[in-house]
Amino acid sequence: MQGLAHLPEQPDVKRFLEELHARWDYEQLHMVTWFSGQLSIGQGKYSRSRPNHSARVTYQRLLNPHSLLWIAAALGEKPEVVRRAAMMAEQRETFKEKCIVIRNQIPWNRIYALALPLVWKEREAG
Repeated sequence: MQGLAHLPEQPDVKRFLEELHARWDYEQLHMVTWFSGQLSIGQGKYSRSRPNHSARVTYQRLLNPHSLLWIAAALGEKPEVVRRAAMMAEQRETFKEKCIVIRNQIPWNRIYALALPLVWKEREAG
C-alpha cells in the first residue's frame, strides 16, 4: 500500500487520532516502513521464507493497535467506528488481543473498500 505514504495529513483525523493516543506522522511512517518491509524476507525475528506481497496478509499480521486505527482513520473510516474499536480494544490486555478486537470491528474487507479509491487514483496517476 504505497499510497499510505502519500496520504496528506488531515487535521481533523490527526486531532482524532491524538485523542486515541496515536500520532499521524509516526503511524504513517511506521506503516509505510512495515508494508514496504513485507516485500523482503525480513531479518532477525521478523524473517520469513519468502516475501509477502499481500496487503491483506500484512494487515492481518500487524500487531500494533494504534497502527490499525491509523490505517482505518486515514483511509476515511467513520470516526464513531474507529472510536468504538479503540474503546473496545482498551479493555484488552495484550497488543494481540487489542488487534483482534480492532480487526473484528474494522475487518480487512472494510479496509479494502476504503483503500480501493486510493489504489485506482495511484493507477491513473501512473
